[in-house]
Amino acid sequence: MPGVRGVRFHELFWTLEPHRGQAYYPCLRDKLLWLMRRKEQSTDPVSSRDNYFGAIKALVGIWHFAIMRNPDIVIFYTLNDGCLNLAMVGSHHDYPFNGKNSGASARTGGRVNNTVADGPLQSPNWRGLRWSDPADLLRHPDLPELSAPAMDGLLTDIADEMGTGGFYRARHGVAIEDRPEAEFDRYFACLHDVRQLIFDVQVSRLGGLYWLRRAPEDFSFVQAAARR
Repeated sequence: MPGVRGVRFHELFWTLEPHRGQAYYPCLRDKLLWLMRRKEQSTDPVSSRDNYFGAIKALVGIWHFAIMRNPDIVIFYTLNDGCLNLAMVGSHHDYPFNGKNSGASARTGGRVNNTVADGPLQSPNWRGLRWSDPADLLRHPDLPELSAPAMDGLLTDIADEMGTGGFYRARHGVAIEDRPEAEFDRYFACLHDVRQLIFDVQVSRLGGLYWLRRAPEDFSFVQAAARR
């Protein structure tokens, strides 16, 4: 079947937060990216772990993708108006599975349908990121989801580093200007690219756009259906 035209993120999707900082988090985000890209191509199931709740009345209209086995993480979503609505991050405990959790259907169905009805939540407003090299920030899936103050703070840090190189010196014990030319050029090119990425994300928010990571080092705009 034809793919979706856009992606909406909803409030309960950002219950993703407890997984941040865990060793498996980059893999989780890469799998989420893969799901979004596949749904842009076709709304058919992406694998045997991607299923529609057609036989459970309270969950009709909802899909679930068992994105990871260990830990147990399931993505609940809907497909409406040509959009992929990423609604909630949960687990197999949130729906009937292997003869268990029979009472979870109504609770999960209500939560998913309510968060989708409330409309998209553009950003969870993460508070900040840890980084040891500006290249880490270019690859980090959470950067476009930072709060406005966190982005402003990061811009300040980047500007200071471009002026003094103090962070590099503190981490490596040598001034960046004393490093080989290739390393000097790479480092400052990354600083510039991070600054430009933050500017672009800030502008995109003003225009009501989501900033969607489509590949490990590629970010693109996605039109938001609504703003909150």
